[in-house]
Amino acid sequence: MPERGPLPAAPQQAAAPQQAAALPMPRLLLLAALIAIGAMAARYAADSDTWWHLATGRWIVAHGAIPTIDVFSYTQAGTAWHIPGWPAQLLLYGVYQLGGDLALSALAAVIVLAAFAVIASATSAEQPFVRVVALLFAAVVSSIYWAARPALLSFLFAAITLAALRRPLSRGTWITLPIIMLLWANIHGGFAIGFILIGLALLGHATRWLFSRSEEDRRAVLALAACCLTCAGAACLNPYGFEMLAYPFKTVGLQALGLYIQEWQPPDLSAPLGQAFLAWVVVTLALAALAWRRIDGPGLVVFLGAAAMAFSAARHVPLAALAGVPVFTAGLSGLLAARLGDRATALGNRPGLPALNAVVLVLVIVLAGVRWLVSSTPASLPIDSPMRPPTAAVAALKAAALPGPLFNAYDFGGYLIWALPEQPTFIDGRTDLFPVDQFRDYVTIESGGDEALAVLERYGVRTAIVRAGVPIDAVLAAAPAWLATYRDDIAAVYTLR
Repeated sequence: MPERGPLPAAPQQAAAPQQAAALPMPRLLLLAALIAIGAMAARYAADSDTWWHLATGRWIVAHGAIPTIDVFSYTQAGTAWHIPGWPAQLLLYGVYQLGGDLALSALAAVIVLAAFAVIASATSAEQPFVRVVALLFAAVVSSIYWAARPALLSFLFAAITLAALRRPLSRGTWITLPIIMLLWANIHGGFAIGFILIGLALLGHATRWLFSRSEEDRRAVLALAACCLTCAGAACLNPYGFEMLAYPFKTVGLQALGLYIQEWQPPDLSAPLGQAFLAWVVVTLALAALAWRRIDGPGLVVFLGAAAMAFSAARHVPLAALAGVPVFTAGLSGLLAARLGDRATALGNRPGLPALNAVVLVLVIVLAGVRWLVSSTPASLPIDSPMRPPTAAVAALKAAALPGPLFNAYDFGGYLIWALPEQPTFIDGRTDLFPVDQFRDYVTIESGGDEALAVLERYGVRTAIVRAGVPIDAVLAAAPAWLATYRDDIAAVYTLR
């Protein structure tokens, strides 16, 4: 009788699909962390600038054109206004028309989640717990700037750029970066960040090449230099052509930004989120120093440059948060590996119980959905929140048909453009449009000094909507020539008698 061969390993083959279908612990940790970050972003997403972006999207749809002059204020009416953003403005307007505040909140959450998913994909997964800690820490640091406006798409583009720069010699990087720059230059003036990140990565590879004379670093320097030129050409493909390349320099050079706009000033390191940012930088650099052999030199240079930008202007804090994730992860992973050996690698890599893992993931998704539903309306905001729109006050102003010209609080300008387009604004969040002298006049009025009423008279103001409780509120309330017509906890409306 011929010898029989081994029996087929049916049990193992049958178990393979089941094992592949299981939700292992590393994947559970990453998915749960990303959904938790999305839940953090699933909140009321319309800040004071969101409204004028929505109004611009509405204007584009109504007129079938992109505005080239100011059509929203009376102080700068007819002034040339060339600003990137029209695709994002159309997107925001369309989403808001479909689902209002809930839809805007969902859009912001998806964009934030996508940005961190991209960064996670470019970060070492050797120790899943470490990567999750880094992602959640960075999310807390960057969370203050998660609002539904084009800058949030800039946040996503920065994440994609950072991930692509981890592979400077990859063909995918050569394809990805110009496409991203084409979109970025049409969506937000922050596209200059893309060039800064490429320059920082180039500097990092050049510095490492000087010490190691690595052929790979030499090629990376040449590749990044060529990619930068390609991206510059892509950035010119916009409605304003080469002019848009100068837009970031024009914006950064505006004197009013550093003097009067909080997000363009250094971060407040005494505030909780400012302290979180400072802790992020200190801890990340400490980890990099303790595990320096594990750290990617160009990635560290990119993080140092992003952190320097963040210390000079708070609006760049989210960029420093994203750029620090790979450095933080590599540093902490290296430190744990040196202390714990193989036990560090095993941490978080256990398969766990598939059914329990699935239940945990579903629970996280449900909690994220509840958070989205209860936190996506103005009612969820504190009364004194600058994101809370003066809905009732503007409705009262509209119903009373009070005459213009109108003086308005800076934070109210965007909402007035959206909700009361027939009444042009005195000032609003389009900071590139208004000259520094007008900002000075605005501060004089807002601070309620001796010249406040005289400046209002100089502009011919007949109606004012101001934030309740600020100095000009008290000045107008006490002025015999002014009559209070509406007041609530957010805003007060006055008109000349």
